[in-house]
Amino acid sequence: MNRFFAIFVLILAGCAKPDAKYSDLRPPTHATISGNKVTIHIGSDLANSAFYARPKARVDGQTVYVVGYHTMSEQSREFVVRLPASVGTQTVSAVWIDPDGSQIPVPVTK
Repeated sequence: MNRFFAIFVLILAGCAKPDAKYSDLRPPTHATISGNKVTIHIGSDLANSAFYARPKARVDGQTVYVVGYHTMSEQSREFVVRLPASVGTQTVSAVWIDPDGSQIPVPVTK
């Protein structure tokens, strides 16, 4: 019975798809660049206080794309992405992708 309940909770939590909205995170998510690393500072999810945002990122060219998944286990609020050697840090941008596919520019400081 406990296994069924755990699976049911995971389905309700929506752990299989990105579901953390940028606008629900406070303080707003922002990024800093240092050397060949981009650190994404994730806010707390105010709309779903029982959940934490677990980020995943992908680097494509000069852009770091970030999505957030809800999880019930506590997560670090800092997420580090290493940039490939071919990427110049002067022109790196970060974009949060909401569950509906909209792209929100993440403020970046160097």
